Amino acid sequence: MPWQTGDKVCALLTGGGYAETVVCPATHVLPIPHGYSFAEAAALPEVFATAWLNIFMEGRAEPGETVLLHAGASGVGTAAIQLCVLKGNPCFVTVGDDSKLEFCKHLGAKGGCNRKTHDFSDSVKQWTDRKGFDIILDPVGGSYLQRNIRSLNTDGRLIN
Repeated sequence: MPWQTGDKVCALLTGGGYAETVVCPATHVLPIPHGYSFAEAAALPEVFATAWLNIFMEGRAEPGETVLLHAGASGVGTAAIQLCVLKGNPCFVTVGDDSKLEFCKHLGAKGGCNRKTHDFSDSVKQWTDRKGFDIILDPVGGSYLQRNIRSLNTDGRLIN
């Protein structure tokens, strides 16, 4: 895209992004969506690039494959929900409270659970027609590892 002086843009930087003016490759620049402030737009490249990299590049998600997103209401989680909806991947989430679960469903998550009141692994069979998830994106790690492994479909991918 040919950028012009004065265009309102945001960018994915390699580091040191706390500045009013930066220099970066034009391929790292995105237009700020209509109605977004500079502060709101600043988060877009990082969360969407991270979600895309993990689910569609590392995870090799194909349309129709099911995705479990831990921390579904986080920045990366909410970006991932929207990308899954766009690409035809039913997704489910774990979150920290019921209002976050409703927000994730509003974005397009098919379902999920509040991790404080429900163990996600108890619902995997129901959510996936007894198959398990094709992809699990987990920024939590630790105590989730064994439950994640048990929650995967044959040839499923766990992205930590």
